[in-house]
Amino acid sequence: MEAFPIIRMKYAEDEPALSNHTHPACELIFVKQGAARITIGGREYEAGPGSLVLLGALEQHELTVTARPYVRYFCILSPQALEQRGIDPALATVFKNRPYHFSHCLKLKHPEAVETLLRQMEQEYANRAPYADQMMLDLLEALLICLYRESPEHFFRPETAMATKVWEVQRYLEAHYAESVSIAALAAERYVSPDHLARSFKELTGYSPKQYLSENRLLHGRQMLLQTGLPVGTVAFRCGFPDTNNFIRTFKRRYGVTPKQFQQSHFSDSHHTANEQK
Repeated sequence: MEAFPIIRMKYAEDEPALSNHTHPACELIFVKQGAARITIGGREYEAGPGSLVLLGALEQHELTVTARPYVRYFCILSPQALEQRGIDPALATVFKNRPYHFSHCLKLKHPEAVETLLRQMEQEYANRAPYADQMMLDLLEALLICLYRESPEHFFRPETAMATKVWEVQRYLEAHYAESVSIAALAAERYVSPDHLARSFKELTGYSPKQYLSENRLLHGRQMLLQTGLPVGTVAFRCGFPDTNNFIRTFKRRYGVTPKQFQQSHFSDSHHTANEQK
């Protein structure tokens, strides 16, 4: 059974205490009242009323409330399930691509339209009426279309021959992350040099092809560590790393802990939370 894109949808008035962290999911935050200072990958934003914040999977971020009451809608999304369930891939790029001009925090021109869609999504999520999943998916796509109409520059549309080649390579890397991938071969198949492909890929997505492949492998590897009890070596193999040591080094460089430490910490936290809820 396919996963559903919306992991969590909530209207909240409490005050979060979020230190620098990442999670293997995308996040959308709409500020209705109050304000928060949000640091994402070293860039700082002030999100006030009518602001929409877009976070990609595994983007490090930290939030501090600066004006109260801090009232917002937030939605946690599965990056893989978005396209599996029919969301236009071009619309989903707002959670993935980070070109130089990208801003994670948008001051909406028509916040009332987005707020209405989020309120309906939250009601569907809470009430779980028949066909609620389909309704939420339709509302999410409508929200992304509204955002595209306001800020099309935040979305990737392959409108030139080179952009089309980058689009093809990006989609290939997402689908074949678990395999041995040759960037040079992908470039040759599209009659461009590896350097030209790398420059264009970086300009349009914010990542080099190798970085993007590594980020996708880490994303899937982290999800496997969170969701299974598989040994680290098995996870490394299944998410495309050439050997376990390479996976451990890359993971620790990215997150500051080894895969095993991360996995043990997660299961320990889950057990503690479960005991607290009993």
